[in-house]
Amino acid sequence: MQRTPEYDAFGPWTYRVRTPEEVPRLYREHGVELETAHLVLKVPRAIDRREANPEMHLYDHLVVAGKETLTVLSRKGDTYQTVQLPYRQIAAIEHSVSMLDGRLVIHDVDGLQRGGVAVALRYSAVSRGAMAELLDVVRTEALAARDPAERPGRTPLPTSRLADLDDIDAGLVTTQLELADQRPGLVLLGAHPRAIVPRRGGALRHWLDRHRPVTLHAALVCADAGTLEFVHRREWFTSHPRPAWSIAHTVLLTAGVTAVGSHEHPKYVGAYRVQIASGRSRVELACPDGAESLAAIAGALAGVRAI
Repeated sequence: MQRTPEYDAFGPWTYRVRTPEEVPRLYREHGVELETAHLVLKVPRAIDRREANPEMHLYDHLVVAGKETLTVLSRKGDTYQTVQLPYRQIAAIEHSVSMLDGRLVIHDVDGLQRGGVAVALRYSAVSRGAMAELLDVVRTEALAARDPAERPGRTPLPTSRLADLDDIDAGLVTTQLELADQRPGLVLLGAHPRAIVPRRGGALRHWLDRHRPVTLHAALVCADAGTLEFVHRREWFTSHPRPAWSIAHTVLLTAGVTAVGSHEHPKYVGAYRVQIASGRSRVELACPDGAESLAAIAGALAGVRAI
């Protein structure tokens, strides 16, 4: 088998594409306009180097952040499917990392998939910085494609309130502070620490609550001009004994929000499930009953239709 530059460079890394030669051969027929794109990334297959060979298509996704549209080409066997999402239709962006498992999910206000999900891809978190750069580009372009919006109306909280979270959630605090350092306009609206919540039903619920208690994880609610943002864990509830290392950052475009609802959680006592709709998009969050974060969301989205 003849070696190729694509094979020689293959590994777990998501690369930035700058030249036509760097475009994976599977996607070259698409005609990517590298000169006009804000950012182009190629995301490798999740296989070990020893399992790869020069004859394989080695990249699962080519992500093109163009001038007006986000285009994602995704490998399907020896061909690929195309998603083209205009920035003006983006409802929300979810980026999360758990150890080396990175995930990016983008919601479309007109999306036909469940929850309005238009883009969902996984990548090795060794390239977390590249995906964070993509998220920033997409957020900036999605905001620019809409009418200017003010920051949701609620008095910002001092950063000293972050001390209310336990040391075990220091990673969430650090992430929020890093985001605020990059974007001085981002302000803290509310937060809640982790809490143990009893199960609502089931014959073994009392035994399980004693031996496998359910944790509702901590979260921070922030806002910037045109966005409502959440720093949280990938899973809102866990009952396993393993520590939670994941970090998730969800960005909601407030100009596209069409409805919001807050109801008692059907599975857990003392927890509320918050659903935020932007057209066909649905973003779901969880907060303890009476939490400051719950009030922050309600205040930021005051006047939006209730569901």
